[in-house]
Amino acid sequence: MCRYTGRQHVSILLTGIVNAFNGLFVLWASPKERTPPIIAALIFNLTLFPLVVFKHCYFRVRGVGKYRRAVFWLSVVMYVVAGYTLLYPSFFEETGGARGAVGWWVVFFVGAVLGGVFNVQQERFFRKHGHTTTYQYMGYVFWQTLYRMIVGHALLWVDLLPSVGSANSTAAFAAHYAYTWRVSHEWPTLGFNALYNAGYFVTYVAACFVNTRDAFIGVFDAAAVSSVVVGLTYLIPPLRPATDAGLGLVPVTVVLSALSIVFYNRWVQKENPYTIVVAS
Repeated sequence: MCRYTGRQHVSILLTGIVNAFNGLFVLWASPKERTPPIIAALIFNLTLFPLVVFKHCYFRVRGVGKYRRAVFWLSVVMYVVAGYTLLYPSFFEETGGARGAVGWWVVFFVGAVLGGVFNVQQERFFRKHGHTTTYQYMGYVFWQTLYRMIVGHALLWVDLLPSVGSANSTAAFAAHYAYTWRVSHEWPTLGFNALYNAGYFVTYVAACFVNTRDAFIGVFDAAAVSSVVVGLTYLIPPLRPATDAGLGLVPVTVVLSALSIVFYNRWVQKENPYTIVVAS
């Protein structure tokens, strides 16, 4: 197991906290009556620029000169218009049945952004402390997962919040927890849980290799996959989104958000703004 200093443990703890809140917000907002699956897929396409701002500050990039490029601002314009096309039908069309759920879309968006934030935290940590091996990543993931688990259990009380959680009393909360604990430790659920967690650990370690190079690779990949999947839903009638539920501009959102990411990626390749040496 990797040995970390107290300051390094604080850094990993902060990443675990962000990871826990990422799961909390996405879990809150993910039921389909709150955030339709197609909207959830598109929201991941729209997390790029909050993460750009965070990464700029977190990596302590000096100055804004590299941002004064036409291709970067073209990416920004595409991003803003894509967000507009996603929200416009629900806010302004009388037929926008999803209008009441926009608040939950924002919660999902915050959770999705936090998912990118903890990956950026990992990127900086790995670069700063020279993590390059599977052994080092396994040690890091162990501690981050442990801290996330502790924080996640500390947040279980949110199940008591009105209109958010599913427990209307402390007795119901205790019953939910006891039932979940019992069922998750019975066979075959226990086997499924063990298999899931083993796969989760392996993919997390693999993601560390990607994040060491650039945490935004995952953002680009998720956007590419969601764009393809959303596009395919329009070719399959049973899966096609209803255009009378505030989702009529979804194809435009897909195209613009994808173009935004393409232009941003071109800017990064040309300007290389984050290749800095972080002092240990």
